Amino acid sequence: MNGRYRMRRYARRMRRYGLQPMTIVSPGDPLPEPAALYIFRCAWRYRSELAPLAVCLAAALAAALLHRAHPHWWPVILALTVPAIPTLIAGGHNLSLATMQGS
Repeated sequence: MNGRYRMRRYARRMRRYGLQPMTIVSPGDPLPEPAALYIFRCAWRYRSELAPLAVCLAAALAAALLHRAHPHWWPVILALTVPAIPTLIAGGHNLSLATMQGS
């Protein structure tokens, strides 16, 4: 760990004498690849927070595609969805999943 502190001390000394660190970006630098990598890392880091958004977007896409392909099937889909909701809630309760109750 001695090297890190020595480097900081050296950088502080250089700034004291008026030298500032510089970054040179040339036109040939591959900037889109690091930007995509940064976005992917952020998405991976916050994947649990982004999961509800992904589920909602997938459900909206499925609903839009189903509505476009079969616009008159909504009563059948409603008849299948209404009993499925309590079943999923009861199944989640039996699996000890988190609920929406206040603490």
